[in-house]
Amino acid sequence: MAEPVAGAGIDEIPPKAAAESVDKMVCYEAALQPRPLDDVDFYLMAWKHPASGHTDRPPPESLREDFSGSGMVSCGWVCSSPSRKSWAVDFDAEVHDWGTQHHIPKLSEDQRSRVALVTCDVLQAQDHGVPLVDVIVGNNFSWQCWHEDDQLDAYLQGVRGGLRPGGMLVLDAFGGTSISADSYEEISNHDIVLEDGRAARFTYVYEQMECRPGGRMTIGVSFKFTDGSIIKHAFKYGWRVRPVSVVRQAMLKAGFANVCVFVDWNDESGAYRHGTDPFDLEEWSKMCEEEEYKSCYIVAYC
Repeated sequence: MAEPVAGAGIDEIPPKAAAESVDKMVCYEAALQPRPLDDVDFYLMAWKHPASGHTDRPPPESLREDFSGSGMVSCGWVCSSPSRKSWAVDFDAEVHDWGTQHHIPKLSEDQRSRVALVTCDVLQAQDHGVPLVDVIVGNNFSWQCWHEDDQLDAYLQGVRGGLRPGGMLVLDAFGGTSISADSYEEISNHDIVLEDGRAARFTYVYEQMECRPGGRMTIGVSFKFTDGSIIKHAFKYGWRVRPVSVVRQAMLKAGFANVCVFVDWNDESGAYRHGTDPFDLEEWSKMCEEEEYKSCYIVAYC
């Protein structure tokens, strides 16, 4: 047995830094996906909006969540109605395993039977058993991984072919004066519980790096804790941020009948809200010229 070390009692051993005692997925979902049920509510609103051209149709039943991560939105979808089904599609088996461990157990047996986590490239979703659905969504800007125009065209054409008649595609997008330059921004603070049971607070840090012509950039997501520790670049992405007008044209080219832009906003309390009425492209473009950052949903109707 090793000799005891003087002064090394349990009370004198410092706790692990918060960044070493947390699952980075917990931080990600707290900071970047805090309101999955709000997303579901938006899809239901957009489905019956007059812009759809189908105001008298029944509510949507099936959803495909592309670039799904852990499948939070898919889980929220099946919780919104006892008849709804969802397919969460992502090529990352590790993040699907995380969702299976952390989200699926919170569902009832019936709800679990109506959600599937499909691990594959989103371009191959139908080849992996995902049927035609009413709604396809791509959240957290992940669809901007398509750097080349022919890649985006192939994705949109595949999505159009994966929708039932009258179906709907929803992609989130952003713009503003800040997207053409490197930047560092501390976005929001969040309280979580660490793996050892301690309470902790972190700041979600967003970085734009290596900005290049044509909207190409590298995005870094970090989590900075109040004890001074940090998970630097916990997630890192290479995106191409296109003007919404360009994405709209690509959607029409893929065969969608109508494309609308629903702009996000903040209410009087500062709470983040999804828009409920579409803006025309001139209004959106003007906002992007006058404000540092704006986000929206691009909704494409069949």
